[in-house]
Amino acid sequence: MSTYNGWANYETWRVNLEVLDGLDFSEVIAGLLAWDRMEMVEGLARHLEDTTYELMEWPEVNTFAHGIVTDFLGKVDWEEIAGHHVDDYLQENPIEEEDTDA
Repeated sequence: MSTYNGWANYETWRVNLEVLDGLDFSEVIAGLLAWDRMEMVEGLARHLEDTTYELMEWPEVNTFAHGIVTDFLGKVDWEEIAGHHVDDYLQENPIEEEDTDA
């Protein structure tokens, strides 16, 4: 498997850079804090994919261009992007462990 600029592939790098860069997902991540990290990543990945599809200006369905866009987005590693966002959030907002000795 080849990588691109440290990302899983070109499509993942490009979507993260051109579509998702600069968007704030901290509220979404904060809503997932009751979950473990993997569940947070999976939940955010679904949100990122849905958000990207909503942001796209879609060509008409069943056209050559629509097929290309759909194929391109199908190659994106949404969990890799989500993992970076979750890790950044957790680094900036550490979760304090509950004191269980009380």
